[in-house]
This record gives sequence, C-alpha cells and structure tokens, in this order.
Amino acid sequence: MVRLSLAGLGVVAIASVAVAQAEPAARVPSDAVLRKALEARCMQRMEELGQVEKSNAEQIAWEISPIAVRGTYTGFVSGEQHVCALGTSQSAQPTGTMRYQEVVYEKAGKTLSAAQGDEARPIEINEITEIFIYRDGAWR
Repeated sequence: MVRLSLAGLGVVAIASVAVAQAEPAARVPSDAVLRKALEARCMQRMEELGQVEKSNAEQIAWEISPIAVRGTYTGFVSGEQHVCALGTSQSAQPTGTMRYQEVVYEKAGKTLSAAQGDEARPIEINEITEIFIYRDGAWR
C-alpha cells in the first residue's frame, strides 16, 4: 500500500501496488552448444543464399545494345568462406553474427547466346553481417 499526499492541496491518494515477481530466466545453453547450433544455422543460411544465387542467375535481366549484351546478378561467396561468431552468450538473449560476401556478377557477350554462355565475373563485392538471436531454443 502506498500513501501519497499532495501537500497543500488537501488531496490524499491511496493506491495498492502489486509487485510482480520476475519470471525465472530461461536457462541458456553452454557456449559449446550455442556455437554448434550457430554453425548449423550459418550453414543453413549459406544453403538458402545458394538457392537465391541460383534463382538470380536464372532470371538475369539482359541489357541488349547494338554492340553487346550484358547482364548482372547477385550471388554469394560459397562454401566454408563465411564466418560465424558467438556474441553475448550468457545473457537472456544470446546473439551471434555471420559474415559473408555478397557478389555482383556480370556476364557479357556480343550476342545473347554468347552472354548466357559467358563465365560470370565479379564486378562488386560487399561484406555482409547478419545478426542472429537465440530464442525459444533456436537461432533466428
């Protein structure tokens, strides 16, 4: 019970204050368990990005001019060339990051057929960092 008096105003307010007990914090897995789960999530994400790259390569919007055909698409450095790092792990919401490269590739040729058969060349590389939060037993 709280008693509040606003001096000089002749007003007295009485309020009942309920104190909520904090819920016990969810148990956070060990760093080793979090790291293993994060690496699995990163591998899953790289597989997802591989599918995005494949789809992008199949849907190139070709720029056709009188002298050449050119097209670009976005891809990602594949394989083991990504970096996963566990951030804060002993908090209620552990975090982790994943770094990889996003690459803009170009294909070109004198004809559409030649451009489609051309080997993709990187023309732009961007460093990407994704942040994951461990919640409800999984990295999200």
